Amino acid sequence: MNFSATLCKEHENKHRLFALIGLFLIYFYAVADLQLELWYRILTHYTDVLMISFIALSFYLRLFKRSWAERFVWLYILWLFITRIINGDIYLYEEYHLVVRQVALSCAFFSVGFLLENKDRQRFLDLAIWGVCAYWFILAAYGLYGAINLTRVSLPFVDVTVGMGKLSNYQLLLENTHRNISGIWFAFATVLMICQFFRNRNILLRIIAVIFGIVFYFATAMSFCRSAQIGLCVAIAMLFILLALKKFSVKKTGFKALMITAIIVVVLPLSYMGYSAANSLCTFASSQIAANKLNSAEENTPDSAPAAVAVADPQETASISADEQQPAEEETTKKEENISFEETRGMNNVLILGGRRYIWHAGLIMLREQPARIFCGGISSEYMEEILDLGAVLANRKKPEELIDMHNYILDALMLTGIPGAVILILFTILLVTRMVKVFFSTKPEVCMSLKILTLPIAMLLVDNMMETHIFRADYAHSFLFFAISGAFLAWSYEVLPCTKKK
Repeated sequence: MNFSATLCKEHENKHRLFALIGLFLIYFYAVADLQLELWYRILTHYTDVLMISFIALSFYLRLFKRSWAERFVWLYILWLFITRIINGDIYLYEEYHLVVRQVALSCAFFSVGFLLENKDRQRFLDLAIWGVCAYWFILAAYGLYGAINLTRVSLPFVDVTVGMGKLSNYQLLLENTHRNISGIWFAFATVLMICQFFRNRNILLRIIAVIFGIVFYFATAMSFCRSAQIGLCVAIAMLFILLALKKFSVKKTGFKALMITAIIVVVLPLSYMGYSAANSLCTFASSQIAANKLNSAEENTPDSAPAAVAVADPQETASISADEQQPAEEETTKKEENISFEETRGMNNVLILGGRRYIWHAGLIMLREQPARIFCGGISSEYMEEILDLGAVLANRKKPEELIDMHNYILDALMLTGIPGAVILILFTILLVTRMVKVFFSTKPEVCMSLKILTLPIAMLLVDNMMETHIFRADYAHSFLFFAISGAFLAWSYEVLPCTKKK
C-alpha cells in the first residue's frame, strides 16, 4: 500500500515538474515575442534545452494514454516531419523552427491538462493566464497611453516603444510587432479575463479581471485587427448565450434555437460597433489632451514669439537647434489635434478580406499547376514566395514582403503538408468543436459554468485562425495557451461527461 502511494506521488511530482517547465516556457515566449534583449541574453541557451526536454517528457508521460485529440496532433507532427524529408529538408536545416519550436512545442502543451489532477490543473491555468495577461496589460496600458497622447512610450527596462502609429490609419502599434499579432494578444486576453471573472470567487481578482478586460478591449479596438475583433465578438456572443441559458431554463428546442439566434443577431453587431465607440472615446480623449497642450503652450509663449516666427526666413529656421524649435512643436500639436482613430479601410478591402482572397486563390492555382504538392506539400519559404508573386499579379498591386503564411491554418496545413496533413487538422478541429458544443449546451449539474466558459477562448482563437495562422504555426504565448487550455478543457470534459471514454 505504501509502495503504491509512493509510486503515485512520484508520478504526480513528474507531472508537476513537466507543468512547471511548460509554465516557464509560456512566460518566456510571452516576453520574447517583442525580442527583449534582456531575456534573450540570459535565457536563450537554456530555453532550447527546456524546450526539447518538455517535448520529450510530453511524449514519454502520455505515450500509452493518449486521447484521440492528442493522437491527431502527434500524427500531424509525424506527417509534417515526413513531408519535410520528402521535400528535401532531411536534417531540418530549413524548417527546424517550424517543426520543433512551433508545432511540436505547441502540441506538447496539450498534454499538461491530461497529466495534472484537478487542483493542479486549475493552478497551472491560473498562473499561466495571470502571468501572461499581466505582461500584456503593461503593453496595452502603455500603448493606450502613448496612442491617446499621440506619441510613443518606451517600455520599462527595455528599448521597445508602444503607442501611436500609422499603417492604413492611426492606431495603437507595438514596435517590431504587426497589428494582427498584437490585436490577437489583446482580444485573447479580453476573453481570458472574462473566464477568470467567472471562474474566481475572490472579489479582488474579479475587480482586477474587470479592469484588465476593459483595457484589453480598448487595446483590441485600437489595434484595428479585424480578425481578432471578430473572434472576440463571437466569444462575447457565446457568453451572452451561456448567461441566457443559465438564467432561463428553456427545454423546447425550437424556443432555445430562437433565443440563441436572437442573441447572435443582436450581440454580434452591437459588440462589433463597440469598437467604434471605444475608438471615438480615445479620439475624444486625445483631442482634449492635444487642446490642453496647445493652450498651455500658448500661455507659456511670450507675446513677441509668434511675430518673430511669422517673419523668420525658412532657411534660417532650418538651422535652429532642436531645443529652440518651439513653433514647430506647436504646429505639430495643431496637426495632432485633428487626428482621429477610425477605420479607414473601405468596403472593397472587406470584400477582398484584406487581401486574403488573393492569397487563397493563388494557393489553389499553385496546387492545380503543381499537383504533387497536394500529397506532400512543400517548404514554407518556397511555396510562399511563389504564392506572393502570383497573388500580387491577381491583386494588381505590389508584392507584400512580410507575409509568411496562408492566413488560414487549414489552408496553411494544406500547402505545408498536402491533403493528409490538412485532413488530420480538420479531424482534430471537428473533435474539439464537437466536444465544446456538447459541454456548452449540457444541462447536467456536473458540467459547471466554469467549464463551459473555457469554450470561449478556444472558440475565439479558432475563429481568428480562419483568417490568420497562429495555432500549429507560431511560437507565441497565445498559441501555447490555446493548447494548454484545450487540453485542460478536454480532460475536465471527459471527467464530467464520460460518455466518450477517457484514454
